[in-house]
Amino acid sequence: MVSADNLNFDVLELIFSFLANKDLPNVALVSRSFYTAVLPRLYRILPFKQSHAKRYPKIVSPFDAVLAHPGLAVHVRQVDLQCVPLYKSNPHSVFLRDCTRTLALCTNLQTFRCSVPSFPCFLPSLENKPRLTSMRINGFLTTKQVELLLQLTSLESLVVDSASWTLIDALPRWAASLKETLESLTLYVAPDLNETVLKSTILELTRLRALHVVGCQNIDHIAVLHLTEHTPLLESLALTATDSTCPLTIANPTLTHLQHLAIDGRWHQSPSNMHTVLAAIMRHVNAAGPLLTSFVLRVPDRAKTQLTTSMLKPVLDAHAATLRTLSFIDCALGLDSVAHICNLCNVLQRLEIGFPAMDTLGQVGFTNTIARSFSLRVLVDLSSHSHGPQAHKLTLTPEGVKNFMSNVRNLRTIITDGRVWTGQRNAVGEMEVSFERHALRQSMHWFMPRKY
Repeated sequence: MVSADNLNFDVLELIFSFLANKDLPNVALVSRSFYTAVLPRLYRILPFKQSHAKRYPKIVSPFDAVLAHPGLAVHVRQVDLQCVPLYKSNPHSVFLRDCTRTLALCTNLQTFRCSVPSFPCFLPSLENKPRLTSMRINGFLTTKQVELLLQLTSLESLVVDSASWTLIDALPRWAASLKETLESLTLYVAPDLNETVLKSTILELTRLRALHVVGCQNIDHIAVLHLTEHTPLLESLALTATDSTCPLTIANPTLTHLQHLAIDGRWHQSPSNMHTVLAAIMRHVNAAGPLLTSFVLRVPDRAKTQLTTSMLKPVLDAHAATLRTLSFIDCALGLDSVAHICNLCNVLQRLEIGFPAMDTLGQVGFTNTIARSFSLRVLVDLSSHSHGPQAHKLTLTPEGVKNFMSNVRNLRTIITDGRVWTGQRNAVGEMEVSFERHALRQSMHWFMPRKY
């Protein structure tokens, strides 16, 4: 008699790869064969989030589980530390000890993310990790700690948050040792970074496919765009745009392969020259003739900046035929602008905007506007994540979601108010919807490319 238990472990592992992580512990309890086959997937990622830290030490952390059964460490490929529990306002010493011991056991580690200040504690445990290719770290390090960090020379992707001057000073030297492998570099909030250091770094990293320099007060869009002359393979670019209107002059633009562009707007003039600067950036980018599939704009210093159709014109005129993701963070879009986007972008699959304040009648108008898009699959409400009161804020009920998805031809996911609504048609063609709680992904910055 044939049963699931008789299947080869490789087949079971492939089947389990389609399951959500939350279902894996239950699968492991089914039988011995299921337990054995699910282990590689179950321990592939060791996450530790804020929700875990609040309940520590009442809950068993994934690091405790690996220490109790060291043989499981061979399956670990990724460690994601989004939070460290505290004890009397200090990092919990027992947790740090168990975490560092676990890291030392994980010889097959490929990705390590730790954006909290406790990162230096884990540096010694990252030695002798030949498969470690991706890291996100908090870069506030001493000179001695930086020297330990510089020994990691096989990275392909690097994200550095809040880098200290000691790390910034060593960045060109580290880049020289990573020149053969590094393809993605992100520098986020590095107040000591200057054009000289950044240029020395980029000149070593001509293989870069992703460059994100955001929130670094001495580096504006002019500096970053000029340096892209040395990165001909670039596919993803994120930069901070300022009031500067210095001309962008490069004889041979090299952004031909660019697919994702994210702009962090820091316009302080009154009235704002955002329209002028945004148009200048897009003229420079468009000169290379790239086919953008993703565009993100954020204006954090102004409450709900109103984006007009004319402001979007440099983006949409050149890339409407290829854009699959559009995100406007802390920006207000009128229904006319949303309608313009839905009419022009024929392959748009993900749209992230703040839902406008509306009554029941306004909801009908908003639904009809979104319904102009025949390709849209994911709609994200960013106003539910912003600060300040939202008068007449649209709150979707199951019936409201069902109406939304019934009228928008291919819409199947709506993310709003901390919920992920999904819908599918049943056998008789009626729309059925369900939701699950949505936790914001702290391991990914807002300017990174999204998955459709």
